Amino acid sequence: MWAVAVCLWTLCFNAFPFPDYLKEKKLLQDETYLYRQMKEFMHLVCDYLYFYVIYYYYYYYYYYYYYYYYYYRTLLVLVTDVLDKLFRQADERISAKELVNHPFCKVDSEKTQQSKYAYVFNSSDRNKTTTERPQISEDEKTEK
Repeated sequence: MWAVAVCLWTLCFNAFPFPDYLKEKKLLQDETYLYRQMKEFMHLVCDYLYFYVIYYYYYYYYYYYYYYYYYYRTLLVLVTDVLDKLFRQADERISAKELVNHPFCKVDSEKTQQSKYAYVFNSSDRNKTTTERPQISEDEKTEK
């Protein structure tokens, strides 16, 4: 988890530089500075994650489900909250046990099961529900 946090910090370095690089040291003077900066910038990171990673590496219906599920449950606020807790002082930092129970790291299993049957692959299968990827027939392979 720390590796992910450090990678995100590195990716976002221009948006939230380390305190030494801040001329007015806003990060040290204002506790909400990092939170506000992340809220403004994290939509770009989330767009990358949900539009590319989930789309290409998981089934299409997971892509639509996760995008809408997290978007309407204020993903940006949850991500910012997790990162804010990860970068606190050692005595205030979130523990692994708390992180696992954090809303950002949980997905309701009942809703996940429902989402598996929600996606329709093409117009000819509108009345079907399936959890498998569509298979390309031999005729379609030869056409391509």
